[in-house]
Amino acid sequence: MGTIGTISLVQRFLGLVESLTCDPRIPSPLGFARSNTSYLFARYRKQLSRRDLAKLTDEQLADIGLGRADAEAEARKPFWM
Repeated sequence: MGTIGTISLVQRFLGLVESLTCDPRIPSPLGFARSNTSYLFARYRKQLSRRDLAKLTDEQLADIGLGRADAEAEARKPFWM
């Protein structure tokens, strides 16, 4: 199954899950999945930014007011921070 087929299958499944949650007092598993996915993507983007920061030259770091030690310390942080 190709990527588009997989995406279509996931969308149909999520639609089914959402339709089964009729009671507004019950939190939707779909909302939980979306919020967790958003959180993970945000952490991933932050980690990529930290790696890019570590690749900057000393002159570029000085332009934004950072030193090499600051950039390396930031790049060493775990993705959840």
